[in-house]
Amino acid sequence: MNKHNVTYEYKNAPSGAEPAPAASEHNYKTEVTVASDPAKVQDYVFMGWKTSDAKVSDGKFTMPDKDVKFTGEWKDDKNNNDIPDDEEYRKITYTDGVDGEEVFPDKVFDKALDGLPTPAFGNDPEREGYTFKGWKPEVAEKVNGDATYVAQWEKNPDEIVTITYDLNGGEFNGSTADIQENYKVGEVISIHAAPTREGYVFSYWKGSAYQPGDSYTVEGDHTFTAVWVAVEKTDDDSDKSDKTNKSKGVKTGDEADLAGWLMLMLIAGAGTGYIALGRKREED
Repeated sequence: MNKHNVTYEYKNAPSGAEPAPAASEHNYKTEVTVASDPAKVQDYVFMGWKTSDAKVSDGKFTMPDKDVKFTGEWKDDKNNNDIPDDEEYRKITYTDGVDGEEVFPDKVFDKALDGLPTPAFGNDPEREGYTFKGWKPEVAEKVNGDATYVAQWEKNPDEIVTITYDLNGGEFNGSTADIQENYKVGEVISIHAAPTREGYVFSYWKGSAYQPGDSYTVEGDHTFTAVWVAVEKTDDDSDKSDKTNKSKGVKTGDEADLAGWLMLMLIAGAGTGYIALGRKREED
């Protein structure tokens, strides 16, 4: 009568698994009982002994005219409920709950398991101008099916800051005092009109270089300082000065020299006349 072997081997066996059953020999057409499942190992589940060499029913089979090989696979079972993790994964999603913008990308845990602690989002999310107020619904202590948690936000009061314009020796509407204006952080404003200063031309607002009417996004307290360029005197200015001097009777340039020569000539002529008159009296 033909005899054949029945063997057992593990697949993905954890380190704590007991040894696989020893091989055994059986006669052809005899009834064979499949070996018992190994003892439970923490965080793993044994999926049973399986073979394609014989038809097993209620843990028994009739020995075929060939060897029979059984394989027993182990799978992760982190929640130790005797169900393989890959057959009961849950999806836990954290989302920002904000329409029209992305505060943070959805954070998804797609291998969460019932009965285990809910995967944490991590540090509280942040959103400019808002305070994080928690999740809705409140995050469950342990996983119990798929879940989506939506961030809740509370708008912060508007932050008011001061924009200062230092006239730097100039004036605006008759005043030399600094111009101060209050705005909300994030507001887009138009840079102030230029002041004036006698003898100077306004160049730009320093801090950085802005021209009147430029757009500026307010980020906090800030000071703009007027930058001036001195005006150089032209020939026209000199002509105006000469005309002013003439109108006051002041001689300038060649006119002053000519007046001096005329005076000297008059004095010299008078002296010659006196000498001639003296000679004539002597002759008489």
